[in-house]
Amino acid sequence: MQVIIMAAGSGTRLMPMTKNKPKAMVDIAGRPLLEHTLHEISKLTPKVTKIILVTGYKEDTIKEYFKDYYHKIPIQYVTQKERKGTGHAVMVTEEHVLKAAKTDDQFLVINGDDLYSHKDLQKLTDHNNCILLQELEDVSAFGVVTVNKEGKVTGFVEKPEGEAESKLVNVGAYSFKAELFEILKKLKPSKRGEIELTDAVAKLARLEKMHHAKVGAYWKPVGYPWHILTATQKILEHNSELIHKGSVNAGAIVETEVSMDTGSVIKKGARVTGLVTIGKNVTIEENATIVGPTTIANNCTIQNNSIIEASVVGNHTTIGKNCRIHHSVIGEKVNIKDKITTNYNSPEKTIRMKIKGQVIDTKLNQLGSVVADGVTVKQNLLPGQVLEK
Repeated sequence: MQVIIMAAGSGTRLMPMTKNKPKAMVDIAGRPLLEHTLHEISKLTPKVTKIILVTGYKEDTIKEYFKDYYHKIPIQYVTQKERKGTGHAVMVTEEHVLKAAKTDDQFLVINGDDLYSHKDLQKLTDHNNCILLQELEDVSAFGVVTVNKEGKVTGFVEKPEGEAESKLVNVGAYSFKAELFEILKKLKPSKRGEIELTDAVAKLARLEKMHHAKVGAYWKPVGYPWHILTATQKILEHNSELIHKGSVNAGAIVETEVSMDTGSVIKKGARVTGLVTIGKNVTIEENATIVGPTTIANNCTIQNNSIIEASVVGNHTTIGKNCRIHHSVIGEKVNIKDKITTNYNSPEKTIRMKIKGQVIDTKLNQLGSVVADGVTVKQNLLPGQVLEK
């Protein structure tokens, strides 16, 4: 079975975390988002025989990281030179899919910027044409799907206005057969001038050929910077591959849920508690406190008496003495000076964040700051503040 992963997008809504990398390479729980997807599909049956990565924006970052194989599964890179929609992203893979498959072979198509469990992706293989759905209370930001008692898709409405007919939303994971390519070729561009994969799904639904499966384990979209925090928490909750390497000095307190890689050290008086992942060559200095869900990437230093809580810290970052970092996304090669606090509480109203010049309601009452790669932080930060270089 072949799997197509759409990873060509630039992730403008995830800025500034995607300034130097595609959104599929944003760090989630110590690994690129895309690596979590590859890890999950490697568990599928029938065995995945080829991964086709549709790349575009800063694609060399993906190629250099994954090379030509993932867990002995060959990777085929296909460049989507023009961003003409999700349907177009699949169309550019046609030659590669059909070259290695029969016309009745099933293949999967998956968004490269969402988190999925293999348990849910496995359900897609039960039908030749199938879409994975999640039930939500607020469906206004998603494509809404209606289904009948036989489990077949009967309708699809993108971001409905007013009351929706269904609480089931499209999560961007599908199974198809080769007939999909002929359907895509006959589609007209949407109002935004793109070939939409969902229009092909709607066509298959009208032909009564589209089935559905429901998310049972988890699905987490990563569309905005604060989603990095919720996605990280979800991965840490499901992580059963804890690493107990590095060293813990006498007088330090480290709970069993903590994962720590080679070369890292937790010094006297430090306390690490909850769901925490620490990368390679990290130093947690004396009397520092790390509270999960938190991930600290490789080659970081957390200096004396600082507190890191429910945050993501990127590679090669230094957090100074007596800092208070809460519910924040900290990029790579960031230097946070001593006594810096990221304020994060807004008990009376939800926190807003400015993205692409637009103020977005995060619908969160607790959210710290987003600090881009390479920034030096010299003053306290406000809830929802984005700091760029």
